[in-house]
Formats: sequence, structure tokens, C-alpha cells
Amino acid sequence: MFQYQPNQKGNQKQKNNQQLNDQAMLHDMLMTEKHISSYYDVSVLESDKTNIRQTLQQIQQEEQQHAEEIYQAMQKRGWYS
Repeated sequence: MFQYQPNQKGNQKQKNNQQLNDQAMLHDMLMTEKHISSYYDVSVLESDKTNIRQTLQQIQQEEQQHAEEIYQAMQKRGWYS
């Protein structure tokens, strides 16, 4: 999903800057997914309607899947320890 392909014509500094930008972007995306998932957690617990709760749980599960994909992309590049 997240494939980093540096520009072969760029110099090493540009590649390093791009890598840092990609790393920062993926980190921000992961933190955002974690934050969003926690909001759904509260909403699920506070929902008094079964159908709404189930919908929120489904959305939360999707957010957690997004976070897992981002985490795997970061781990693959050695950006998450």
C-alpha cells in the first residue's frame, strides 16, 4: 500500500529529506488513526442503540485496520520499533 520509491536522479540529501518526510507523514497518520479509534471506543460504549453501536464498531474496526497497515509499512522500513 505505502511503497517508497526514491527518485533515482535526486541526490542523497533529497532522498534523505524525502525519507524523513515520508516517515513523519506515516507517523502522523498512525497517531491520527489511534486517536480516531479511541473516539469510536467511547462512542461505542455510550451508544444506547444496537444498530448505531454496531455501525460504530464496524467503523472502529476499519480504523484499526488502517492503523495496522500503516504500522506494517513503518515496520517494513525500520521506522517503528
